[in-house]
Amino acid sequence: MDQIIQQNCTMTFCNNDPSAINVIHLEDLRNAENSLNDVDKKKTKRTVKHDPFVGSRSVEGLDPRNFEEFLGEKTVSMVMFYDSSDPQCEWSKKHLLKAAKTTRRENHGYGAVDCVREDELCAKEGITSLPSFKLYVGARPVDVYSKPKEMTYHDIRRFVESMVVTPDAPPSSPCIKEREKEGGARSSPRSRFKY
Repeated sequence: MDQIIQQNCTMTFCNNDPSAINVIHLEDLRNAENSLNDVDKKKTKRTVKHDPFVGSRSVEGLDPRNFEEFLGEKTVSMVMFYDSSDPQCEWSKKHLLKAAKTTRRENHGYGAVDCVREDELCAKEGITSLPSFKLYVGARPVDVYSKPKEMTYHDIRRFVESMVVTPDAPPSSPCIKEREKEGGARSSPRSRFKY
């Protein structure tokens, strides 16, 4: 297809046949292109908000409106579920933040959910103790870590960086092997939230 560009229009010859001319005014072409670009920007541009408790752009604040989308955009994500009034959550926040700032992996993310404000989301995600860390591959949960004193920034970063993602196999957490060595799975929770 050949094109001849003149001042105000583009003439396109179909199959090099000058008798079959489509005339498109450049103004219309630019308007159509700008409209498509605006639609693409609206589709891809998502408002990212930092979590107010963590207080850094490295950790995104999550709620029911952005939770699934956040997870779907990342290959691997670590999410901390917390209560900002709990001293243990304050301790864990520092480790999450340091891990978020030092992790070296493409397309990973760190998020945080305030379970006091977003209790339904926390219930939906099966969170029963705070703070809890939940590791995801895409939108699929891999494991939950509810022993915060054992979750230093080294551990958090290691879990995110070492998660192996293969398209055919379900994700396998590095923590599962450690639990098997310890002799079993996690016991079922007895109450809504344990601190």
